[in-house]
Amino acid sequence: MGITEDIIMAALTVIGSVVAALIAARSDAKRTAEAMYTQLCDDQQSRIQQLQSRLDKNEQELERLRAELVALRQENITLRNRVRVLEDERAGLLAEIAKLKNCSGIRGE
Repeated sequence: MGITEDIIMAALTVIGSVVAALIAARSDAKRTAEAMYTQLCDDQQSRIQQLQSRLDKNEQELERLRAELVALRQENITLRNRVRVLEDERAGLLAEIAKLKNCSGIRGE
């Protein structure tokens, strides 16, 4: 029966080695997964910060452009009013010229 005990001992040794290897592999896999998760979280946090920075810059640019748009709209209103005044003045001057030409008998071309 010495051989059977030797076989059993060898089998138990092999099983023990396999179990130890599985435990070590599981532990390594867990550490690797944790490291990958940590790296992923760090990468995501970095990306979030980059996007937030771009968003902040875009918000500032939007505010600047909105203020510029308000100023341009006001300038547009001012210029339209000035055009109306000049057109009215032109019409008045043309009417006065026509009236004076009619009174003095001057004929226009």
